[in-house]
Amino acid sequence: VSISHACMHTYIHTSPPIALPFFLLSRLSHAPYYAPPVCFLRLQVAGATGVTATVVFTTKNAWPATGYLVMTFPSGFTLPSTPTLTSGTGLSSDTLTSAVSGQQLTVTRSGSGSSIAAGTSVTFTVAGLTNPTVSGTTGTFPTFKTVRSGGLSIDEASSLYNSGVRPSGVTIY
Repeated sequence: VSISHACMHTYIHTSPPIALPFFLLSRLSHAPYYAPPVCFLRLQVAGATGVTATVVFTTKNAWPATGYLVMTFPSGFTLPSTPTLTSGTGLSSDTLTSAVSGQQLTVTRSGSGSSIAAGTSVTFTVAGLTNPTVSGTTGTFPTFKTVRSGGLSIDEASSLYNSGVRPSGVTIY
């Protein structure tokens, strides 16, 4: 799998939140998503608690109703044992559940909705995060992928697949 796009990120120290663009790749089609996924942190203050992140991406391949998403946060972030998830665009008929293991957040679709078609914009929020306690740029996000219920990755950017296009770090002030 290869990609010719460069990984780019922009830091904006303002409110509303900053945007952190990044590309994700599809292991099945060997091509990037239609639009770069974005993660918005509502607060970038070192040590801030109760931070909400909004995740926005466009699927390259269909994402089944019983599938899930795995997103690993860089070290320094603290994830609550049960973060509050809110469905947004593309997930309106879904109930989302979460599981946390260390820095890894798994977001599971309930199966009550339908398969999300390729090219669909998907949005959801994750609330209850704690920012790193030290100012500066965090590490990269090591994993971001959509997965079928049986464990097969659909669209993925990880240390195993195209590590140069994973989500970049974010600046904490």
